Amino acid sequence: MDLLGTEMWPCNVPDYQRSLDVARKRLRPVEFVRAWAERREWSLEWAQVECAASQPVAAPDVFAGLTPRERQVAVLVAQGLTNRSEAREFKTV
Repeated sequence: MDLLGTEMWPCNVPDYQRSLDVARKRLRPVEFVRAWAERREWSLEWAQVECAASQPVAAPDVFAGLTPRERQVAVLVAQGLTNRSEAREFKTV
């Protein structure tokens, strides 16, 4: 934060400390010191790219809140079936 000329908000300090603790536990002391020194040299833009690349992005659950039947219909619609062909698929016509 000091490289950016700003201070950390007090409400963010506990999360910051937890993140540091996790990093320290995962790395040997010499690895942590080396990584800390290297990353302090990064530009803000590079740090953002690295952070985004290291975190998996969860795909949204497009079926959230749908019943099993509604999910089946959604899959058929995505496949391009019409209402009549969907009905045949479900044997309702």
